[in-house]
Amino acid sequence: MISRIVLVCVIAMLFYIIIPLSGRFWAVGKWKRFMARMRAEKGVSGCGTGYASGQLKVLRGAGASEAELLITPRKTVFFMLRKNENIEALAWRTTFLLQNGTTLYYIQSKKRFVRSICIFYEDKNEAALIGRLSTLTLPEHIHNAIKPYSIALGAFLEFIVFLDCIQTPEMSSASIAALVAIFGKALPYCPPGLFLTLLSQLPGKKGKMQKKSRQLNAAGILLEIAGIGLNIAVIFFVIRNISF
Repeated sequence: MISRIVLVCVIAMLFYIIIPLSGRFWAVGKWKRFMARMRAEKGVSGCGTGYASGQLKVLRGAGASEAELLITPRKTVFFMLRKNENIEALAWRTTFLLQNGTTLYYIQSKKRFVRSICIFYEDKNEAALIGRLSTLTLPEHIHNAIKPYSIALGAFLEFIVFLDCIQTPEMSSASIAALVAIFGKALPYCPPGLFLTLLSQLPGKKGKMQKKSRQLNAAGILLEIAGIGLNIAVIFFVIRNISF
């Protein structure tokens, strides 16, 4: 039974924490590489004029036919930089919604397997755009594409362990542990631990020193962990008392 409980814990740690964190680091690293290229590589300015054969038509200069270029979406990463806002990634399908004449800055990749960069922007001119690119920071919310798949696979594996353990009465504790792990991501948002989770997410006062801010963040994490632990204890107690 102990080996099954250890297996449940290993699956939860791997698929709910380690792999999602690795995906987060990978996503942040990818953003940093894109932003480094935006600052270092020279691009061309233009405006989108529509789509032709699945490619974005871009007009440069005064409008001469030789000044037109085509951007292939599947070989390009798209971004939007609005006035007084941080940069955000765009799915290429959403670029169909942009109005013709939207200004853009295109950085063509010089490497075969590296995608080009297209930035739609609202600044007055290219010089203003380049000035903003030099001071950009990472977005607050960075999409982690690996996380949902990792959590789904982890929950599926925990369910397999649960079905295996539930057939043996001696495995009741392992069955409960697997059942708890299946819904592990929802534990912070279930009562009674929910109240500690909400308390951990209360916004701190602005203008705090950096050291004080780190202390508040650490306290919030500890409160959330305490809430999860409380919920696990309650679930074990309830299931045990109804003769699971």
